[in-house]
Order: sequence, then C-alpha cells, then structure tokens
Amino acid sequence: MAKTLDQRLEEARARRKAAEGAITAEDKAEIAKREEMAREEAAAEAAEQEKRGLDLARRLEVAKDRIDGPVRELAIKDSAHTFVIKDAGAAAYNTWERGVAKSVTADVTGNGKVDRAAVSRTYAVAAVEDWNGIIDFGPSATNGQDLITFLTSHPAIVSEIVNVAVELAKQAKEARKSSG
Repeated sequence: MAKTLDQRLEEARARRKAAEGAITAEDKAEIAKREEMAREEAAAEAAEQEKRGLDLARRLEVAKDRIDGPVRELAIKDSAHTFVIKDAGAAAYNTWERGVAKSVTADVTGNGKVDRAAVSRTYAVAAVEDWNGIIDFGPSATNGQDLITFLTSHPAIVSEIVNVAVELAKQAKEARKSSG
C-alpha cells in the first residue's frame, strides 16, 4: 500500500535532520568561507568588467576623434579581448564580399578553392582600429602580425569583428549616399 502524504513528509523531515546532523562545526565554517569567497570573486569580476568597459569607452572616444567614419566597440564575451572596429573602406568591403562569393561558388561547383577564413581574417584585420589598446597594425609593425596570428587561432572572434565591420560598412555607404 502507498504511503500517505503525512508519512512521506515525516520521512523527508527525518532525512533532513540526519543530513543537518552530519554537518560538523568545521563543515559549517568551511561552507561560510566558500560562500564568502564566491561573493568576493563575483565582486572582483564585476569590478574588472566595469574597468574593462570604461577603458574600452575611452578608447572608442579617442578613435572617434581620430577616424572620419563610423566606429564601434567590441568586447568579446568571456574573454579579456576588446576591439575598436572601424569601417575598413569600400575597397576592403568589396574585396571581402567578392572573396566570400567566390568561396561559396567554389564550394558549390567544386571548381577551385578559396580560403574563406583567410578572406574574412584579412577584412577583420583591416577593420581593427584598436586591439586591447594597441593601435599600430601597419605592414611593418609586429602588432599587425600578432593580430593576424591571434585571429588565425580565434576564428569565432574573426566572425564577430566581420559582423561589426559589415554593419559599419553599410552605415558608411548610407552616409555617402545621403551626403552625395
């Protein structure tokens, strides 16, 4: 015969009392320290994120003063990396768009091979104005090669940069239409 609700409640209470009784004073002290540690870690993470956001906002303001055209910040989720992205220009956008179209055509027809990741990475590098506070990415700058190496090993970040760069390219195109 099935137990009544009262019987099941009494068993649950007895199980709880037994479990609570097994927790020693040392266990309670450890639990309290672990809870305090978790609160401190959460507070530290919040402060770090606040500082990261402030630094990025400052770098964005500097970039807006330096660049004639749309710029936007990009903070990579679950990462310390931040970027200021600029419109890379119509030529870079058109090259990227043609490269992606060629890679799709090559995939469909089986004729040729276009490295879509390299095409997107090249466009991403052209669109990066600032990477973690670094702004010199010229052909002779070691920072440029460092950025390429970093993006080669982080294709998801390339996608995020390209998505922002494409939005900025469209904004710039609209701005050119309305002013000309």
